Amino acid sequence: MKKLSALVSSFPLFASSPSLRRGFTLIELLVVIAVIGVLASIVLLAVNPAEQLARGRDANRISAIEGLGKATS
Repeated sequence: MKKLSALVSSFPLFASSPSLRRGFTLIELLVVIAVIGVLASIVLLAVNPAEQLARGRDANRISAIEGLGKATS
């Protein structure tokens, strides 16, 4: 029985002292997730995918018109 208690006390998960426990608290995880969410929204606002798609379509149209202009002249 002493071997079992020595084995259990050697694992940090089963230690009774809070200073021996390792890991993150729920609050810490929620704060990190919130910070990542804020940073992701800032990046999406800066990149603005709808505007990038519109620019790509406009560039394609301009290229097609220039090609037509060169073909007719």
